[in-house]
Amino acid sequence: MDLTGSPFTFSDTRNKFTAIGCDTIALFVGSTDQSYSTGCVSICNDNTTFSNGSCFGAGCCQTSILPGLQFFNITFSSTGHKDISWDNPCSFAFLVDGSWYSFRTTDLNETDFYDRNDGRVPMVLDWSIGDVGCEEARQNSTSYACRSNNSRCLNATNGIGYLCNCSSGYQGNPYVEGGCEGLPLSSLTMQPMCFFPFAWLLTSALRIRFNRL
Repeated sequence: MDLTGSPFTFSDTRNKFTAIGCDTIALFVGSTDQSYSTGCVSICNDNTTFSNGSCFGAGCCQTSILPGLQFFNITFSSTGHKDISWDNPCSFAFLVDGSWYSFRTTDLNETDFYDRNDGRVPMVLDWSIGDVGCEEARQNSTSYACRSNNSRCLNATNGIGYLCNCSSGYQGNPYVEGGCEGLPLSSLTMQPMCFFPFAWLLTSALRIRFNRL
């Protein structure tokens, strides 16, 4: 998947690279300003005990990704681990919103996981404005995006660029003039600082590998 040239990056705090299978080495290859790869291994045998919600290498594995990624590809290879008596012909690998996916033992039943989710899983994208940080962005009043007087600029934590939030005690849209308005006095002690949302959900197609036909 390629987001190059867009303001989006794959969220490193919300997403997990995940693989499902019993003979699976899944490799995640991405790039920021440098090439990058990570991956995980999922194996099982006749003595393996599977547990719903557990994804630590027995039928399911997960790992984190680096911040700043705008491109990735997924590849598979086999562990050569064949000493199991039941047939599990499929492996899956995907980048997914970590709060959405929880392993089920039925995910190992051929295409059950794929069919149940129509071949798609959600992932989270972060976005930011431009290719410079706050200090440099403020120097160009024409393009500076934090338009409300009661807004503040934050350097992006994932990738380059910046974001705008309403200042403490204000709520609304920091990207338009007059967009951040003061909170009523009665609500100042009850509401947290207003943050304009900067995460998007994206549905991604699953990568699937058939180990044996």
